[in-house]
Amino acid sequence: MMVMYGGTVVESGSTAEVFGNRMHPYTLGLFAARPGLHSVKGRRLATIPGTVPELVDLPRGCPFAGRCAWTIPECNAQVPPRFEVEPGHDARCIRLDAVAGSAPTPTLPQRGREEATP
Repeated sequence: MMVMYGGTVVESGSTAEVFGNRMHPYTLGLFAARPGLHSVKGRRLATIPGTVPELVDLPRGCPFAGRCAWTIPECNAQVPPRFEVEPGHDARCIRLDAVAGSAPTPTLPQRGREEATP
C-alpha cells in the first residue's frame, strides 16, 4: 500500500505494516481523522491542520512540512529520502525517530475533538 501526499509517496509497505506501524506524520493524521466503528454519532472528526498545497506550486522540501507537528528547518530544504522502517516498509521523513517516539499522535486542533451538542 502507498500513502501519497502532494504527489509524493510518503509511506509504503504491506497493508499490515502500514496499518500496524504508521510512521509518517501524514499517515498518522489520516488515521486520527477516520471514524471508529463505535464512534459517537455527531462527534466531529479530528482534522489535519493547515491547507493542502497547490500541486502546481509545491513548497520546497517535504510537501507535508507546512502541516506537520514535527517540522524542523531541515524539512524545508529538500524532499526527504525514503528511510526503511522495517523490510518492505519505508517512509519519507527525517523525523522518524521523533514521530516513532511520540504517542499517540501530534496535537490536533481542539475542534476536532469536540462532540456535537444535542
